[in-house]
Amino acid sequence: MKNHHHHLALLAAQLFTLAAHAHSVDGGSAITTDGLIEHINENALKTIGSSSWPAWQGLRLIDTHTRADNDSESVMTLDDGQRIVGRFESSLRELRWRSHELGSCAVDLERVVWIGPPTIALLAPPTTDRIMLVNGDHIDGFLSALEADRGVAIEIPNPESPSIRTATWVELSKVASIQMVPHQTQTPGWRIWLRDGGVVFVDAWQRLGDQVSLEGTHLPGISSSLSLAWRDIVAVQASNDCIQPLANQACVVTEVSDTPRLAPACALISQGTEPLDLRAIDLHGPGSFTMGVPAGDYNFQATIETPPQLVGKINCLVTILDGEREMFKQHTDSASKPIHIHFHAQGKSLTVILSESQQGAFGAAIRLQDCCFVATHATAPQPISHPSSAEIEPAASRRQGPG
Repeated sequence: MKNHHHHLALLAAQLFTLAAHAHSVDGGSAITTDGLIEHINENALKTIGSSSWPAWQGLRLIDTHTRADNDSESVMTLDDGQRIVGRFESSLRELRWRSHELGSCAVDLERVVWIGPPTIALLAPPTTDRIMLVNGDHIDGFLSALEADRGVAIEIPNPESPSIRTATWVELSKVASIQMVPHQTQTPGWRIWLRDGGVVFVDAWQRLGDQVSLEGTHLPGISSSLSLAWRDIVAVQASNDCIQPLANQACVVTEVSDTPRLAPACALISQGTEPLDLRAIDLHGPGSFTMGVPAGDYNFQATIETPPQLVGKINCLVTILDGEREMFKQHTDSASKPIHIHFHAQGKSLTVILSESQQGAFGAAIRLQDCCFVATHATAPQPISHPSSAEIEPAASRRQGPG
């Protein structure tokens, strides 16, 4: 297991850096149903909880720096989107996942989507289960078992007879990450973002001084009631669909011919985890960038900024369309300050056009910060129907066949 931890640490270090930082909470910002960001002071958060929640869709605390207690920690993501930062722990044939914040939970292979460094999940999901090895190779097939003493079992179809599959066991020390075919489910309830990068869903929560009480957790093999330090909470979201990050929407890029480029126009999404999953998007044009709008009644909100690496070099026209409606049109240059925009999304697509660059291709770029769709009506989360810890068998993890 030590070797496995070491290899995961090396891979994670290449992909992202978690900065340890002293944590002090002195307020935060709330996202309201109209798509505005409202500053919240510390006094307003003294008695905050699910029973005293205002008409917000999400809350982010000011200090959202992550913590790195152990560089061997990785992430296990479940089918409903919960993320548990930690590492494998085992005793004989029992295999569990140890979280610094949440304790030890069962590895329920039926619910695992992936295990590995956080940025692995940002890649396009595979069409089959995949084991990424520490040497850069990967094995595709059907992941059928995960055991402490044997490792990972993946069944590989016979090229001549696909119905016949041969199981191959791979030692954990040789595994960098595990990716499963997506099988996400929707789970109601409150979303709680933790400072270590984890996300847990609960029925109810309440701040009690320097602690926060979580009730009705939905993690396999963990008590349904937990108490965490308030300083380890970085964000709260009211329900699973009230905030939809723009970074989660597919983007179609169309180049324009007025300015030649050395490389194609592109949309770059920031790597790593962010509170409320609001990752920044850098658009490098000239070009047209079209993204989908989630089904439902949403307001769109974002802040237009200059990408940090291009400060002093931007000069272009920014146009934003809601379907066919022009919602924003303005020149931006080195003297421009961040611009917050919000409007009621009525079309089926959102299009950002970068054109009329005065400094060539390098002058046509913007960053969309805090970009998301916000539900127009606040709704109280429904209780989660979760299994008791006793219903989860934390022994060798096995998965039913694809049939």
